[in-house]
Amino acid sequence: MDVSQHVRAILSFVEAADAGSFSAAARKLGISAAAVSKNIAGLEQVLGVRLMNRTTRKINLTEEGALFLSQARIALGALDSAVDNLVARKVEMNGHVKIATSAAFGREYLLPVLPGLFELYPGLTVDVDFDDRMRDLIHDGYDIAIRGGRIVDSSLITRPVCRLKTVLAASPDYLAMYGAPSIPEDLIRHRLIARRFLGGRINPWGFKRQDGSLITMEPQPRY
Repeated sequence: MDVSQHVRAILSFVEAADAGSFSAAARKLGISAAAVSKNIAGLEQVLGVRLMNRTTRKINLTEEGALFLSQARIALGALDSAVDNLVARKVEMNGHVKIATSAAFGREYLLPVLPGLFELYPGLTVDVDFDDRMRDLIHDGYDIAIRGGRIVDSSLITRPVCRLKTVLAASPDYLAMYGAPSIPEDLIRHRLIARRFLGGRINPWGFKRQDGSLITMEPQPRY
């Protein structure tokens, strides 16, 4: 039984002991009475003692069950206190945050909002690196990274911030020299500039035709 199963089983036991029945505990916990019974049975198996005597009408705690109940209440109270303290600290929002982001995104989107952030949370200090290089977030001590592309490291917690739409662009001088492509397949003959994202690879380019169909291509960039 892992830690999360332990917690579920202890909650089931405490609620059943307080309510006097599995069905009442199940209604409070939002699970079935069978799940409550299974959780408590698993807890008894792990502990190697019987915590409750069940009858068709009610449940009675054994001596070991009564002792365990008092200890379980202390443990759950400590867990609630830990959660409350963390939430209170989060609400206060103070301390130091180290952020990594790209130079372009940081200049256009992050820098303008920092003054307002400091107005809301005066106790907050921020250290920002505007750098397009790949970073080892854990080793380098970063709290947050704002990057484009797909996150390869699955151990990181990710949240989508926004979607960046890209366009195909060329200078007038370039078009005068090499001509303008009329369909995506024409790009094979052009001198393309592409960007590598987090995974180190260049993402495929996608285009929508006039009839609504989609086409993707693997760019072969010169730069």
